[in-house]
Amino acid sequence: MRYSYKILKSYIEGDLKFEEMNEYLNILGLNPKIVNKTEEDIIFEIEIPTNRPDLLSFTGLLREILPFGNFSLKSPDSIHEIETISDYIPVDIEDIKDCPYYSCRIIKGIKNIISSGEFKNNIEKIGFRSSFLVVDISNFVMCELGQPLHIFDLDKIEGRIIVRRGKKGEKLITIDGKERDLEDILIIADEKKPIAIAGIMGGMNTEVDYNTKNILIESAYFNPAVVRKGSKKLGLVTEASLRFEKGLSVYVAKKGMERTTNLIKELCGGEIGKLSFSGEKEEDVKKQIYLRKNNVEKILGIKSEDSFIKNIFEKLGIGLEKKDNEFILTVPDYRKDLKEEIDIIEEIAKYKKYSEIPSEIPVVNIKPSPSSLEYESIKKMKDILINLGFYEVITLSFISDKIVEKFAPDAIKIENPLSQTFSFLRNSLIFNILEVLKYNMSHQNKSLEMFEFGTIYKKDKNRYVEKESLLISSFNCGTFFDFKGKIERFFYECGLENLDYVRIDRNFSEKGTNYELYYSEEKISDLFLVSKELKTFYDIEGEVYICEIYIEKLLEHVNFERKFKQLPKFPYSQRDFSFLFPKDINWKELETEIIKLNLPIEEIEVFDIYKGGKIPIDKISISFSIIFRSSEKTLESEEINNFSKIIIEMIEKKFKGKLRGENV
Repeated sequence: MRYSYKILKSYIEGDLKFEEMNEYLNILGLNPKIVNKTEEDIIFEIEIPTNRPDLLSFTGLLREILPFGNFSLKSPDSIHEIETISDYIPVDIEDIKDCPYYSCRIIKGIKNIISSGEFKNNIEKIGFRSSFLVVDISNFVMCELGQPLHIFDLDKIEGRIIVRRGKKGEKLITIDGKERDLEDILIIADEKKPIAIAGIMGGMNTEVDYNTKNILIESAYFNPAVVRKGSKKLGLVTEASLRFEKGLSVYVAKKGMERTTNLIKELCGGEIGKLSFSGEKEEDVKKQIYLRKNNVEKILGIKSEDSFIKNIFEKLGIGLEKKDNEFILTVPDYRKDLKEEIDIIEEIAKYKKYSEIPSEIPVVNIKPSPSSLEYESIKKMKDILINLGFYEVITLSFISDKIVEKFAPDAIKIENPLSQTFSFLRNSLIFNILEVLKYNMSHQNKSLEMFEFGTIYKKDKNRYVEKESLLISSFNCGTFFDFKGKIERFFYECGLENLDYVRIDRNFSEKGTNYELYYSEEKISDLFLVSKELKTFYDIEGEVYICEIYIEKLLEHVNFERKFKQLPKFPYSQRDFSFLFPKDINWKELETEIIKLNLPIEEIEVFDIYKGGKIPIDKISISFSIIFRSSEKTLESEEINNFSKIIIEMIEKKFKGKLRGENV
């Protein structure tokens, strides 16, 4: 919006030089910029905050600088009792949420002329193309008070006024000559057709022309979000939509109607009909904010006299009442930016001038805050993985629609994505890790071990859930058992030993290769070989091993404390065993049964697994070592042989194992 110094000065009682006005506007952070300067006038623009629609008007801008100077604001004239005829048009609002208040008024028999003289010059100076006088009056009042209005040719309206959403297939040629699709956009219609886009632009089918003698004035309060949505959908931004989007009020709509009616009567004549309206009958309830004076001094670091505070808010049109050591402020609805005490304190700071507020560093006792236990635990986990040879990667939390279509149908869709590549929230870290792997492969990095700590997003019934996850991967860096050994080492360093493995298929894994890892009967991880389908999607050749760890569960059991025990005094003895087992043997159960024998066993370790070749198709060969050691004496060979026999008998009896060879 453009402002004219000459016009603004006409609303002031007292003296106000442009240099003073310019200084005040700069102090308020509105950064005025002169766009045209002549001997007669100065035209300028300002930067208007998004939450200050009141500044998009002459009176609003002048009210903002009143506390600085010794001048006052002249209110535009308006008349309340002005009806001379009883004619009116009924108004219906389909949804009060879309339009809380709509009013209109008939004026018949106007003198419809083209603007001329000083009024025409004023309209053109502030950036409008001059037209018929009644139309220019509505634009001038919008700039004067901040309330957009619209003038319809009354004789082109058929029946009552209806405020509703546009229907499928409905179109309207707006006054700029373009046809607009109105589906689901808030419109003004009569009983037979749309006649305007609410809060944005009128239609050519009811536009004022040379034959217009009777008019209908519109003044309303439309839902800011609805206007903004319609403006964005149509790609149409107007002076009216800019104001409605920022949020106006019923009070301003009523003032705008009164002022426009008065000016048209004065300059164009005519018979004035009754006000017709629908929606809220009362103006918005004025909110009260309590201001504690000690908080002003505490936050700004300076004292503010009662007289200074009183002068500011009285000139801003904000009611003020002092009670004990606090003020009660009654805020008018055109100041929607003032919501709580800190907003009031900021107003005081503005008029104190920020430059006069001392910039002193507060004296406080600063103590380092302890890091959270979870943060420290994750930091240690990262160190462990790095020491094991893994690289940390950090990726975005989004996945593409192509991934969702093929592998993640339950992923959460983003309402306004940056692009198709970032249109869904990830429900697993595996997609991002494979994308990083694909990128590295294309840059000739043929072996890579990585990990990522990150958030995944899932839908649980009617709510969205964020979960922390850790994903560890290995590509061309050894066998599955090498990777499994590193994972077990990681858990060992985290204080978790004797994990239970349960083989169950899951998404993203090659059939028969997924192992669920349990600790204290709680599932904490999945260990698997990535499926061929997923590798094909990412153009990856070779085996990819993945371990997906559920961080919340891991943090419940993690323990980085180390307990040391005395070195053994007596030597150990090792025996190797090789058995043929049924191919569905559960090694963990076997290991548990060996330990239950209560023999002096220090360690059990598998060193070979083999199937195929001469091994029967329904069998598997497993070779393992057992280390025996006593804390009380050196074990004799005969004792160890007896221990071995006990183990062999138990395996043959309980697990149907057949000994292939022994070293006793």
